[in-house]
Amino acid sequence: MAICGKIFSEQSFDCDSKPTGGIEQTIILINREDINLSTTVLDRTLTDSSGTHKITTLELASGTTGYEFTSIRSKRLFSAGANININDDGPNDWTHTLNTRVFNLCEESLVFLKGLGEGAEVVAVVQTNDKGTDSACAFQVYGFDKGLKLLEATYNSNENKGTVPVVLASQEPDLEPYPPMLYLDTDYATSLAAFENKFAQP
Repeated sequence: MAICGKIFSEQSFDCDSKPTGGIEQTIILINREDINLSTTVLDRTLTDSSGTHKITTLELASGTTGYEFTSIRSKRLFSAGANININDDGPNDWTHTLNTRVFNLCEESLVFLKGLGEGAEVVAVVQTNDKGTDSACAFQVYGFDKGLKLLEATYNSNENKGTVPVVLASQEPDLEPYPPMLYLDTDYATSLAAFENKFAQP
């Protein structure tokens, strides 16, 4: 019988490495259809004695790229989260959520909102403020299996300094089967280079 639910790690508070919340205010959004699933390498296994949950290679299709979104570094206008949905009639699943912001209503921004409104499915890669030992926990991937879709985008010229808060989230019936994935390609430096290159493929 397959092992579907078991824990393997202990958790404790480290006084010398206190956790901090938030994500770096730069995120990469990727059209889910542009991810090359045949060359992207997932390492998420669960046995009776150990478990893994990460992406070690995130590769896009030739000629495609992710898209960088940046905010004010000293603010927390961008955020990411996930919550589990406990189901009585089937396996539990997860809702991934990303809060971002459109800073103007110029044509490029309106095209972005239009694309989301027409049903774009995206995957988000974020860098956490709390990166863990050797920065091995720096990057998280949201919406990898089912994609994030537009949940909310509300513009009011008198609110939010005229910007548009945008919420991307997992939506029924396409909820995520797992919590967000860790992304770690070899080490932090290698992973950061791919992130800063927006995972672009020539």
